[in-house]
Amino acid sequence: MSTEKFPCTVHAKLPRDTPTSGQRWQTSGIVVRSGEQVSVKYIDGLWTANPATGMVTAAGNSQYKAKSGYALPGANEGALIGRITDNNGSSDPFLIGLSGNVPTNREGYLEFVINDDMWGEYGDSFADNKGSINVMVSVTR
Repeated sequence: MSTEKFPCTVHAKLPRDTPTSGQRWQTSGIVVRSGEQVSVKYIDGLWTANPATGMVTAAGNSQYKAKSGYALPGANEGALIGRITDNNGSSDPFLIGLSGNVPTNREGYLEFVINDDMWGEYGDSFADNKGSINVMVSVTR
């Protein structure tokens, strides 16, 4: 077995000049295959899904739990969330936070998002988000 490491930057909101700026989920460029062990670890950086509550790490803000309509309801607002997307659609989102393992039952592209109001049900959605975080993705084959 060998392990490869891939650094990734995840933005709370994609810049306007990015071709995919209308998307919430950001691809890591990493394809997850069956049987691989994939883990994600927060390295540094701060971001926020709600500027009124301050900047946070990938753990999110433990004082605010995400409501329905967020990427992962019940998890901390502002936490790092992942999913796997393939030609058949997307997997259920999963919590990464400061560190987490990617479920091994799906194959496809690893994507990330800040845990925020996905469609503006509770406010500005991603429009007021700020900051970015850096993570390290480790893939063991």
